[in-house]
Amino acid sequence: MDILDFALDDMVIFELPTVEALVTFRDRLRPRWDGWSDADAQVWLFTARLSTEADLAGLLREAQYLLSGLGVASIRFFLDGRLYTLESAEPPFSRRVDLAARSE
Repeated sequence: MDILDFALDDMVIFELPTVEALVTFRDRLRPRWDGWSDADAQVWLFTARLSTEADLAGLLREAQYLLSGLGVASIRFFLDGRLYTLESAEPPFSRRVDLAARSE
């Protein structure tokens, strides 16, 4: 096991598409989740340190809403040594419209 594995054990690393997304994530999430951010020419990384498993669900939900607000369909994130895709939240009214269309 690598020392880096222990350092990332309680961290979620988001790969963001723009510096605007990085700033939005930092402004909205940093008060609740500690971590670091990094940017280079092609990738913007935002990390959040987790304190409990329930904390993960809240973080991912909040990130989905932020993505929706930014107009970003999905991003990748790294957790527990695996890479995942997080899709943006569907606006609540579009679900209602879709359900109404199905009932006709």
